[in-house]
Amino acid sequence: MKNTEIKSDVKYKFKVYDLKNEKALTREEIFTVLGKLILLKNNEVEFRSNEEFYVAPFLNCYDKRDYDLFEGDIVLYKFRDKITQKVKQKGIGILIYNENSLLPMMKVIGNVLYNLKHYIEEKELEVLKIGNFIESKDLFEFFVNANDLHRRILDEKFNETCNSEKKAVIKSLEDEMKEIKKSLFKSFNF
Repeated sequence: MKNTEIKSDVKYKFKVYDLKNEKALTREEIFTVLGKLILLKNNEVEFRSNEEFYVAPFLNCYDKRDYDLFEGDIVLYKFRDKITQKVKQKGIGILIYNENSLLPMMKVIGNVLYNLKHYIEEKELEVLKIGNFIESKDLFEFFVNANDLHRRILDEKFNETCNSEKKAVIKSLEDEMKEIKKSLFKSFNF
């Protein structure tokens, strides 16, 4: 039997976070806790998170500065028209790895999921990594709060009684959301 070389463009990298100290571990620190992260099953090796450590897989995608993107990263994003390249939507998202579909996904406000790799490769999506949910608690709380604000806007819009007073509340909430996004994009110069 001839020995065939198998090539793959997928990189298997991980970041490991110490949940108690809310920080990424250094290479040396990872070596000291490796036994707590690896599960050997048959001829397979699995890296697993536990109560102490969170293992964030590399999503095989990069942000606009060519920074590696990992599960749990918080990003600013811009969706562009594929032909004109004009920005048609922008916001904040959190990156996840969908274990069912084995795809890197971006979850945005409103809990909408986008196939991260597909949209980046199609030049329809540009992302800027601004933190992660372990080390950037304030950004993560902002994402959660913005999601709540989005839900409140939808609740107000679809409430049965929509009078002029309700419309003013909706407009106020939408303006608040726009200002929050605007200041976030400005602070990261994106």
